[in-house]
Amino acid sequence: MKSHLTLGALLIAAWASAGTAAFNGRFGETFEVPAGWQADPSMKGPAEVIGLHPAAVKPRPGDYDDLRSYRKLGLIQVQAIPKASSGPLDRYAASELAELAKRKGVRIERLEVDGKRWPMGSVFTLIGDSEKVWVWKVFAETTEQVFVVTAGRDKKTAEASELVGRTLGAYLLKAQGSAHETGGSAWDAYDTAAVPIGALFQQPRWTVWLLINGLCALLIGAAGPAGLKRAGTIGWSILGWGNATTFLVSLGVWAAASLHRPAELGAIAAFGPIWLMPAACFFAAKKLGAASPQRVLAAASMLAVVMLGASAWLGHAYPGWPPHVTYAPFIGYYVGVAFGLAFGLAYEPKMPR
Repeated sequence: MKSHLTLGALLIAAWASAGTAAFNGRFGETFEVPAGWQADPSMKGPAEVIGLHPAAVKPRPGDYDDLRSYRKLGLIQVQAIPKASSGPLDRYAASELAELAKRKGVRIERLEVDGKRWPMGSVFTLIGDSEKVWVWKVFAETTEQVFVVTAGRDKKTAEASELVGRTLGAYLLKAQGSAHETGGSAWDAYDTAAVPIGALFQQPRWTVWLLINGLCALLIGAAGPAGLKRAGTIGWSILGWGNATTFLVSLGVWAAASLHRPAELGAIAAFGPIWLMPAACFFAAKKLGAASPQRVLAAASMLAVVMLGASAWLGHAYPGWPPHVTYAPFIGYYVGVAFGLAFGLAYEPKMPR
C-alpha cells in the first residue's frame, strides 16, 4: 500500500514542466492533474484521500477539513471509499450532508446532475453561506467504491476543478458502464441496493411542493365556501391528485426498497400513474357527478400520450433518464399536478334540473 502511494506520487512529480499528468489511484481510478498543481495521496483508514493544490500553495492537513479554505486557497480533494465502509451512495451522501447542515450558517443547494458527465445517481451540491458558495461537492460511485469530489468555487480553481471533475467523471461513467453493459435502464445500478426511506425526503423539491399547495389553497379560498367555481375546482383537483399520487408513489418506492428491488418496482412506482391516471380521472369524474366524464377521460388520455412520448424522448436523449429512484415521489407529484390541472379544466358539474 505504501509503495503504491509512493508510485502515485512519483507519477505526478514531473507534471509542472510537462503539462497535465494522469493520476492512478489505489482503487484503479484515474483523472488528470492540472499543470502547475500537485497531488498528495494518502490513506485515511480504508479510504484513499487525494488532496490537490497549486504548487505554490502549501496547505496544512486541517485546511482540507475547512470548506472555506477550498475557496480561499484553491483546493480540490478526491476521496475513494470502499462501499464496505461507506455503505450505499444515497445513505452516505445523505449522512454527510446532514452533518454539514448542522453547522451554523451553512447552506446546501442540491442541483441536477449532468448524466453525460457523471454516473447515474450521483449527488451534486453547492455548499456555502448566505453570501457566497465555498465549494461544489459531488458524491458518485462505482460498484465497489463511493467517490467524493470537493472543489473550491472560485475563478482560480474553476479550470483545474473542471479538468479533475471531467476526467474522473469519464472514468466513473466507463466503470459503471462496463458493469451494466447489458443495455438496462438507469435504474439497473440499484437492483441490489436498499433505498433508505429517509432518502426520499432529502430533495429540495419540497419547496416547490409547498409553493404549489399554497397556490391551490389560495384558489380554493378565492372560490368561496361552495368551492364550485372554476378556480376552486382546479385548486381542489391539483391538491388532491398531486398529493395522492405522491403518497402512493412514496409507498411504492418504500416497498421496492424493502424488497431490495428498487430498480424495477421504483420505475413502475414513478411512471405507473401516467398509465393509470386516465381511468382514475374518468371514474372520479363519474363518481363526482360530472356532466361529461368522457370529456375528462379524453383530456387525461391526451395528457398521458404527451407524457409518455416525452418520457420516451428523454430516455433516448438523456442518459441519466429515468433519474435515481429517490426522485420518484417528485416525478409522481408533478404527474399528479399535471393530471389534476387537466381534470380541473375538463370537469363540469351536472347542472340541477
